[in-house]
Amino acid sequence: MDTILHSDRLVLKVLDESHVEAVLNFVQRNRSYHEPWGPLRDPDYYTIQDQRNGASLRIAEKLGFYHEGLAPKYLKINGVWEDHIHMVLRNESME
Repeated sequence: MDTILHSDRLVLKVLDESHVEAVLNFVQRNRSYHEPWGPLRDPDYYTIQDQRNGASLRIAEKLGFYHEGLAPKYLKINGVWEDHIHMVLRNESME
């Protein structure tokens, strides 16, 4: 179900994962225009895989979590079985 909101000057459409490629294409085409106002971004930011996982993984790593492993087809999201990346924060005081 598409949700579209209209005004005299604007049309807003709620996007879902099916729009990832179109949004990424827009971001790539307008990259040099937006760079002066945006944060410094890793080149992987401009890939589909990074758009799905990159930001949350970088946050976890900044908090001290590290990659422990991969569970293939672990979670069913929107009817599709997705891989799950296991991130771990060790309690070194317990060692």
